Amino acid sequence: MIQYILKNFYWKQDMIDLIKLFNELNNYEYFIIKIDTPYTPKTFPKEIPIGKDLDIFSSKKDFKNINKVLLDFANKYRDKFNIKVINQDYKYRVRLETFSKLYYQLDNNYLTDNNILSVFIENAMQKRIFINGYYTIPIEYEIVFRLSEIKNYPHKKYHIDFVKKYISKADISLIPENLIDIFKKIKEGKL
Repeated sequence: MIQYILKNFYWKQDMIDLIKLFNELNNYEYFIIKIDTPYTPKTFPKEIPIGKDLDIFSSKKDFKNINKVLLDFANKYRDKFNIKVINQDYKYRVRLETFSKLYYQLDNNYLTDNNILSVFIENAMQKRIFINGYYTIPIEYEIVFRLSEIKNYPHKKYHIDFVKKYISKADISLIPENLIDIFKKIKEGKL
């Protein structure tokens, strides 16, 4: 039954209110990435992709405050979901689950894997832009995050599609050395 619900009400949004969450987060330094995906509805954040996550990057100084906002937000929905927290050094996840299945996950990071340096994230934070009630980053910065995703998860073709779609907006000077080959392969049509 739960599989049917998750598949057939993919974008149903009367369970949690991300607009309220963003109103609280907007007091801190953060941005979100990977909104332009095949599974994210055009009406985001009013509607969300059920069974997916929200990728947040915060400044190191606001990391703990944002974690608290995320947990307080999730706890408002304890009557509808089981809340699980995964707390690692620079990653914090709050999972809202129903029937032992993910409904939505809130991921906060202030660092990433070895593909992207912290200075890049700090620079992206300085360039963040406010749209639709939340902060995100310009395309040329998003491309770098997508290249990292392609390196780590090559089966997620929608990241390749994203880079292809916006390749003319890429800034080569932002792309780390360890990701440049992936970028070149995409540009040459080899990926």
